[in-house]
Formats: sequence, C-alpha cells, structure tokens
Amino acid sequence: MHNYKNLYQLLLAGIIISTSLLQVSCNNDDDDPPTQNEVIANFDFDCGDCEAPAEVSFTNTSQHAEEYSWTFGDGQNSTSENPTHTYSQAGEYDVTLMASSSPSNFEEITRTVVITSGQSNEYLRYEVNGTDIEATAFSAEITSDRRLFIRGYEASGNELPAFRISIEEGSIIGFGPGLNQNLYQGVSPDTMSYVNTSQVKYATFHTPSPGMHFFIQAIDEGADGFIQGTFSGTMRNQSGDELEFKSGEFRVMF
Repeated sequence: MHNYKNLYQLLLAGIIISTSLLQVSCNNDDDDPPTQNEVIANFDFDCGDCEAPAEVSFTNTSQHAEEYSWTFGDGQNSTSENPTHTYSQAGEYDVTLMASSSPSNFEEITRTVVITSGQSNEYLRYEVNGTDIEATAFSAEITSDRRLFIRGYEASGNELPAFRISIEEGSIIGFGPGLNQNLYQGVSPDTMSYVNTSQVKYATFHTPSPGMHFFIQAIDEGADGFIQGTFSGTMRNQSGDELEFKSGEFRVMF
C-alpha cells in the first residue's frame, strides 16, 4: 500500500514539471522577433524640360526601407532619401536606387533619365581663321530652277548674308543625302561666299583648287523640309586674302 502511494506522488510531480516546461517553451515562442516586411524599391523623378544642364528631383516611393543608395549613371551617387542631381550634358543616364532595411532585406530598381541638348533644330556654325561663328538667323531655299541657297546671318545684323551656299542641281546626282561638291575657281555656277563684319566678300570663285568641300548628310523636301550637312575649306577675296573654314555644320529648315 505504501509503495502505491509513493508511485502516485512521483507521477503527479512529473506531470507538474512537464506542464511547467511546456509553459516556459510557449513563453519563449512569444519572445521571437516578428518576420520582416520585404523591401520594395521604387522612385519617380522630375527633370522639368529635361534640357542640359538639367536639375532632376528624385522622389523615393520605396516601402519598408530605412537606408538608400543612389547611382546617377554619370559617376555620381547619393545616400539621401530624396536627392536632387544636376546633369550638365545631354545623354541617357541609368539611375539605380538600392533600398534596404538590413543586409539581407534589400531591392534595387533602375530607371533611365533622358537629358536633351536644348539646342534648336536649326543651326549654322563654323570656325573661320580660328574664330568660332554661329549664325543667329538663317534660311534655306530651293528655287524653281532647282538651285539651293543656304544663308546665315551673324548677330551684328549684316544686311548681306554672312554665309551663303549656292548650288545648282546636277542632272544625275540631284539634291540628296551623300551629295558631295568641291567648289573652287572655274566651277560655275556653284559657289560659296562669305561676308565678314567689314562687308568684305570672300568667295570660291576667287579661290583656286581645292577650295571648299560641301557635303549633304540629309535632306527632306516635304512640308517640314530641312537640309543638313557639313563644309570646310578656303575662300579668297578679290585681293587674294584667304579665309580658312573648319568644322562647318548646318541644319536649316526651308
């Protein structure tokens, strides 16, 4: 009888101990840290007219992140949450944002920012005897007799064209992309002329070979027609004084 009583007391003690351990285990489970929310990286940007130099404002719309790392595609970076960045040159820039809350919880996103040059669709610029010239007004015309005139005027407001190209369409080539003309004394009626700020006229018909080289890169004679090309070489005035033209380029509507 005594042995049964001892056995009952031992079993009761074991049940009490097991229950206590189970309660401790459950309490420990309640102390486990909560599961982290996954980081979602995202951003918007505003660059105004997006013409260089352009200041771009980035708005961070990431979720569940605490730290941010930006690369702007031009070698610059930032750790600001909502940075601004200035692009000084035109181009396409891949901007990457890495958002994170811990070393194991992060996400990256990349968007492309396109910055334009801001230059007009029309231009006429060149270097003459080491001086850079850019026309402030220009025009192009293909006349009824198929002659091409391109004129440019300097900021001084000269009444005469500061620069003029006069080309007659050939019977075979015509005005089209890839048209090359070498203009110099004895080649008529094709000429190029230039009037400087002193109203002195220089022209290819005073210039022996090789004269000026004129090249049409593109031409469109439609409703919004334009002509685009390059030129370089030399011209002379009646006294034999010479001008050297380099890096000439134009794109003019007509």
